[in-house]
Amino acid sequence: MCKEIKRLTLLSKCTHLSKTDRDAVTWAIQQIAPPIVEPEKGFDGFDFSSWPELPKKSVFDEYDKVRKKKHSTIMTQAWINTVSHHLIQLAGANISVNQALEVATASGWRVIKFDWVKNQLQGDSETGGDDEITNQNIKDKIKSGNVTHITQIPKDVKDDLVSALRFDRIKNEKFRAALINIGFSGD
Repeated sequence: MCKEIKRLTLLSKCTHLSKTDRDAVTWAIQQIAPPIVEPEKGFDGFDFSSWPELPKKSVFDEYDKVRKKKHSTIMTQAWINTVSHHLIQLAGANISVNQALEVATASGWRVIKFDWVKNQLQGDSETGGDDEITNQNIKDKIKSGNVTHITQIPKDVKDDLVSALRFDRIKNEKFRAALINIGFSGD
């Protein structure tokens, strides 16, 4: 088939053929090997065809800034393809790509995972200040003043935070100070 296309391509360039004949040869080439249609490229040349929808540029750019602040690798097509199956699952749960990116931006995540986004959105939709305190929402609870004493934090979450403080894994100074204010030891 490749030889036929080459032969027809050469034939379509012959000057002794009429325009109608050249058009017929070009049509025959397209029937044998239809032209390759490149997928629509999004922001900065990325192919978002594996995503359920194209995100808003402003939302995507904000998320990209968060990834860069976290010293993550630069945004690549491989990352776009990798996260697509999580976004497809989220779309099945009626969560848009923009919502997922906004949650990931607000939470400071370098990656997007179905369970993380779904749990975060379910946590936000619950009412009252007695929401379950987890590792994922502890920063927000302490910063918002919903947690005022160390005794309000479940033991497993408390142990993780004590360990993080002890081994200097908490880099946010305001959060570190808030932890110390509610009774954690900075030692």
